[in-house]
Amino acid sequence: MTARPALVVCAHGTDDPDGRATTLAIAAAARERLPGVEVRDAYVDVQTPVLGDVVDALVAAHHAVVVVPVLLTLGYHVEVDVEEAVGRHPGHAVSTGPLGPHEALVDALVDRLSEAGVDPFVPVVVAVAGSSRPAAIGVGLGVGESLGRRRPGSCWG
Repeated sequence: MTARPALVVCAHGTDDPDGRATTLAIAAAARERLPGVEVRDAYVDVQTPVLGDVVDALVAAHHAVVVVPVLLTLGYHVEVDVEEAVGRHPGHAVSTGPLGPHEALVDALVDRLSEAGVDPFVPVVVAVAGSSRPAAIGVGLGVGESLGRRRPGSCWG
């Protein structure tokens, strides 16, 4: 039996209705662009369906699963939760890794600061919330450095 493709949009999870709607919109956009691919949403914290359960069910239904964590950097959820979910199914499930670090995210940060009316000379601090992982902290430092090259104000990561 040939495995059918499946993509799992994996978010942290939130109680905020706008955050939930954003994850569902990302999954809907993927579904629209990938006809013939089963697209599901899943979460590593706060809400359901839980990532591991979704991956288990898709693999059991003979899908080849790609998990796309819509998380900005490495950290516990990527390194533990996502890796455990795909690691239970070698050869049947993989993860793309987090979205960042990526210059497109820094572009978006520059745009959002401008849209919010932040003066370009106002100092900005880039912090990685909720992670003590050295790799995640390193990403925050790198984003701060990249942002600092694009703005005249001080930037710290």
